[in-house]
Amino acid sequence: MKKLFGKANLSFMVALQMLVLPAVICLIISIFMLGREMNSTYSDAEKLYFDKLYQINSNLVNADRDFYQAMNATQQYMSITKSDGSLPEDVMNQLYAARSASFDENLAQTLERISKANEIAQTDSYLYTGISIDGKTYKDFSEEFTTNYEAWLGVYDFKTEEGDITAFNEDFETTRGSISNMSDIVEKWAEEEEAIAKSDIKSKIITLSIVFAIIIILIYLLVLVTAKSLSDGVKRVEGAIDNMSNGDFVTHLEVDSPIKEFKGIALAAENMRHNLHEALKRIIASAQNVDDGANVAKEKISDSQTATADINQAVSDLANGATAMATDVQSAAGITVSIGNAVENVLGAANSNLENGRNVMEESLKVQSELGELVTSGQNTREKANHVSESVSETAEVVSRISQAADLIISIANQTNLLALNASIEAARAGEAGRGFAVVADNIKDLAEESNGAANEISSMLKQITDLSNQNKSLTDAIKKATEDETAALNSMSDSFERMLGMLHETEEGNNRIVELVETLEGNKNSIMDSVESLSSVSEENAASTQQTSASLSMLDDNMVNVVEQAENLKVVAMELRDNVKMFTI
Repeated sequence: MKKLFGKANLSFMVALQMLVLPAVICLIISIFMLGREMNSTYSDAEKLYFDKLYQINSNLVNADRDFYQAMNATQQYMSITKSDGSLPEDVMNQLYAARSASFDENLAQTLERISKANEIAQTDSYLYTGISIDGKTYKDFSEEFTTNYEAWLGVYDFKTEEGDITAFNEDFETTRGSISNMSDIVEKWAEEEEAIAKSDIKSKIITLSIVFAIIIILIYLLVLVTAKSLSDGVKRVEGAIDNMSNGDFVTHLEVDSPIKEFKGIALAAENMRHNLHEALKRIIASAQNVDDGANVAKEKISDSQTATADINQAVSDLANGATAMATDVQSAAGITVSIGNAVENVLGAANSNLENGRNVMEESLKVQSELGELVTSGQNTREKANHVSESVSETAEVVSRISQAADLIISIANQTNLLALNASIEAARAGEAGRGFAVVADNIKDLAEESNGAANEISSMLKQITDLSNQNKSLTDAIKKATEDETAALNSMSDSFERMLGMLHETEEGNNRIVELVETLEGNKNSIMDSVESLSSVSEENAASTQQTSASLSMLDDNMVNVVEQAENLKVVAMELRDNVKMFTI
């Protein structure tokens, strides 16, 4: 088993399934076996209790009941015989026939049921002849029943009343006792069969328990072997990693494992050991190179420090002279800059004045354009006011005509009302014949009154419209006059702007001439400034260059000192690195 697992190449999930699958299979087999045994036990119990015990006892009990009913039929028959004879003869004959038929029927059923019980009992030889009570078997009690039954049947004839009735009753009880003994035999047999079945079940349970125990032991052994194989692979990886933690990078790691994942871990650990081994070898070689390079650099830097000190002194003297010259040039440059600033201020003011003049010109042109638009708008407003005034006048005329029509409607309504009144009077005179005409006259009168009311409302609203139209006409005339005044003021303002624009043009020309003169002065100033700045720049650059050179030399000297210190430190680090790597076995 161990060799098999050693050669296997399984994943961890497959290994787990190898542990679980046998247990599942064994569980299924166990359930199947248990179910089969339970089914077998049920079949045996069914054969014992239903096919035999229940069937035999049921037939025996029913046979005893039928035998008792047959005896009861004889008792009833004899009771009828001993009656006082008050019943009619035909009724008596019917009762005799019924009791006799009941006797014959119950006897036949008794014998039939006893026969069925015997047939079932004969299928089990132990029940039929093996088991006994007081030395008698089921077969003996069955034959005894037959003998007692025949004796009981022949000792007395209840129809003719011939024979010994006492013996008849005694033999009846004896025959029933035989049936009872047969039932007792069956019950005793059932008790023994129950004990045998319990013993059989117990033995089956013991057998199944032994089988289950063997299966559990086999599964446990399989689990131990599998777990041992897994544990060996993990321990090998653990030992190799422990060796690496102690500095052993020479010993190779065994990557053989039945589990893919563990084999992958071992292979990764072996690759890590190999890579670290190579890296440590390169580190040792690099540390030696660093040590050698630090010694060479230290010697060369010492020579460079001596030469740098001499150059630094010469540059320092040159820097002092350049600084003095730069100071003088700075003074001259300051005066020139002041002159240049004044010229720039004048030029700035002139340009600003020119720009402001242009802005004023542009704004004036915009205002002039807007004034023109206002004049045009005023003319449109005046025209619309005229149209509104005309519309108001036309509306007043239409309202006047509508008022006349309303007056006419009122007049017609009044006349209609009078006519309706006259019609009502005539209808009243006509009496019953004019009643319908009176109703029509009343309706006409109501309509005339409603028309009169509506016409009055229309007249009232037309009066309000007329008043509003008159107010609109007055307002329109006022708007028209205000528009004409506004147009005149706008025209006057436009003329003033025309004159102002002419003066602005003249101002712009003067500003242009000033700017041209100042720009000429600015050009001369710039030439002077360029010369002074060039001289100042040269002197400043010389001073700055010498100072920078001096500073660079000083920094170079400091850097060389630092480099020497770093070289010393690097040498120490290289030595420490070699000492630290010595703990590893490579």
